[in-house]
Parts: sequence; C-alpha cells; structure tokens
Amino acid sequence: MALNYYMQNHYDLILIDIALPDSDGIAITQIIRQQETDEEHIPIIALTAYGQSTDRQQFLQAGIDEVLVKPIKLEQMDYLLEKWIVPKSSECSN
Repeated sequence: MALNYYMQNHYDLILIDIALPDSDGIAITQIIRQQETDEEHIPIIALTAYGQSTDRQQFLQAGIDEVLVKPIKLEQMDYLLEKWIVPKSSECSN
C-alpha cells in the first residue's frame, strides 16, 4: 500500500516503519530509491524499535536518510523535520 501511495502522489518526506505487516521498510525504501531520478531525492525517516548501531547502519546503507528509535521524542522529530523539509518561503527567495 505504501508503494501505491508513493507512485500516485508527491511527498516532501516519507516516514516509514521498519517492521510492516506485508513487507519491511528497508525493502520499500530500496524500491523507492530505484524509482527516483537524479534530480529527485525524497528524504526517508525510519521509525523503529531496533536501536543497535548495526541496525542503524543497515538502514542507512539501504537508502534511509535518518533513523528514529521508538519511543520517539517530539524534539527529535521536530529537529529532523526542520532539517529535511525546506519551507516553501525559502524556496521562493532563492
């Protein structure tokens, strides 16, 4: 279902859980990365309970941009949203 949404819409950022019922966030991320063009890169933030450094490295190697380990703190989410989403007013002033 996540891939269908991706294919039919434009997103500024994708939040993806690593453990999904029908697939996993790594596989979906890899499919999304294969579909992207050179000019397009959608930031993908993984939400997961897997907090080991080896897990994080695996997620980053798969094309995930950031990893948030549950339980997620609001400050962490705010920081990543500000880091990865460019406000529309900033785009217009360039």
